[in-house]
Amino acid sequence: AILMADALLRDENAFKLWKMIYEPTVYFVGKTDDLYVDDYIKLIMEIFFPNESV
Repeated sequence: AILMADALLRDENAFKLWKMIYEPTVYFVGKTDDLYVDDYIKLIMEIFFPNESV
């Protein structure tokens, strides 16, 4: 999951596409109870230096 989140973090277009899919899903189903991409991105930012490869 961290590798997938890192890939989205490094590819702005992929992250926008993910958001376009996730946000309508949240509207209909509600926010996930599990960890999701934003949680993993926050974790990556805390642990790794900027521009450091995971």
